[in-house]
Amino acid sequence: MSEQQKTTKCPKCQEEIIAGAQKCKHCGSDLRVWWKRHKILTGIGIFFVLVIISAAFSSGDKENGASSAPEQAQTTKETPVKLSGIKISASQLYAAYTANEIKADDMYKNKILEVSGSVTSIGKDIMDNPYVVLKTSDLLGGIQCMLTDEEKSKAGKLSKGNLITVVGKNTGKMMNILLDECSIK
Repeated sequence: MSEQQKTTKCPKCQEEIIAGAQKCKHCGSDLRVWWKRHKILTGIGIFFVLVIISAAFSSGDKENGASSAPEQAQTTKETPVKLSGIKISASQLYAAYTANEIKADDMYKNKILEVSGSVTSIGKDIMDNPYVVLKTSDLLGGIQCMLTDEEKSKAGKLSKGNLITVVGKNTGKMMNILLDECSIK
């Protein structure tokens, strides 16, 4: 019975309340921990953490992948004009994935694409890898182009709104459509 009579002070109004209470009987303050009070924001935060973790693991797979990937990157560096792929606009590529992701994967995933579009974002991911995002008709989604280290200086000269063409390997859709090992033409 002594456990039930333990009291503490409300952090908001400083009145005596029962220890472990979820709501103050005096001022009505919600005394639960932040993540229990904000379930939607907590869920969104967990989703983004999972996306970041999966992106980090998928970039690790590339580094441990087949020996053809480094050869392709070397070819891109030495002869960027010769390396080309399926030519498509950023909006067309995103529309194909929006219409039918399975069909779009069959057509474009793990293939070299030459994508043209307007730059909406220039930055670095959590692993400090440079990228640019090309605009699509969707407000939330775009074509995220992960750049090679050799392209970092070109990305530094870009501005939002610039029309560019990138060549890279499509790794599929995860909110954005991801192109890897990209070079800017």
